[in-house]
Amino acid sequence: AECHHLHGETDAAIEAYDNSIQSARSNRFIQHEAIACELAAHFFGNVGEKRRTRDMIQKSHDVYMEWGANAKAKSVLELLNLRYLDDTLLNTC
Repeated sequence: AECHHLHGETDAAIEAYDNSIQSARSNRFIQHEAIACELAAHFFGNVGEKRRTRDMIQKSHDVYMEWGANAKAKSVLELLNLRYLDDTLLNTC
């Protein structure tokens, strides 16, 4: 996904991010799912997809919480909201 992003292959990157998130979830690699969601949030933020950015920020936060990485979940939520959305923080519960 990251290679496609770097080469400007937006459609291929979207598919690769979606596949990596789904694969991590299916195989119960929760830490990989959290990281993939965070990277996808950066990607969507960089390409101006505000709705998908918001979805991936929230999903990243939720999966980090599920993993038990509470401090990382809070950090991701704050950083990504400020960087890409510039509005009120998403749900932190």
